[in-house]
Amino acid sequence: MRNEPKEGKKRNERNKRKGRKENSGSEQNRNKRKLILSWGTVLVWMIVIFLFSADNAVDSGKKSGFLLGILRRILINEQEPARLEYYAFLIRKIAHFSEYFVFGILVLNAWIQTVVLKEKKRWKVFAGSLICCVFYAMTDEFHQYFVPGRFASPKDVLIDSFGALTGIVLFSGILLHKERKRIKSSFE
Repeated sequence: MRNEPKEGKKRNERNKRKGRKENSGSEQNRNKRKLILSWGTVLVWMIVIFLFSADNAVDSGKKSGFLLGILRRILINEQEPARLEYYAFLIRKIAHFSEYFVFGILVLNAWIQTVVLKEKKRWKVFAGSLICCVFYAMTDEFHQYFVPGRFASPKDVLIDSFGALTGIVLFSGILLHKERKRIKSSFE
């Protein structure tokens, strides 16, 4: 117990020599809260995706049909059954893309809160985020295999993965833009 303050003091001295800021207790607590909140949000979103995937074919079709009914009233003046079926298919695929678009952003944000980003190592965080999303998409489709009336589709894994990739790339671009803007303003 007595060595802890000395070790903490040594760590602070090393950090000062290396030009790092000293973390105060309140800053550490704030970082810990950010970490818990970001991973908690990822977990909640994973549950949301799981629950959507747990819907049997009839319930899933009702949700798509509900959205299709709204679209028919607002945008589409279409009565042809083949076209309506196509629009329902499109709604389901956009839902897949959108779920994983958000998931990609949440996972990347959680990894950024977890790992200290170094200029040359950023791609590992981005790649790790994408791998997490693709893995979850595969397990999600595997889960759907056991749901009555649903089936596992490799195409859906691709759509999910592309949604996650799009979210990760977009969020990365926004973060890089903010960082460059901050650096540029610090030189002015």
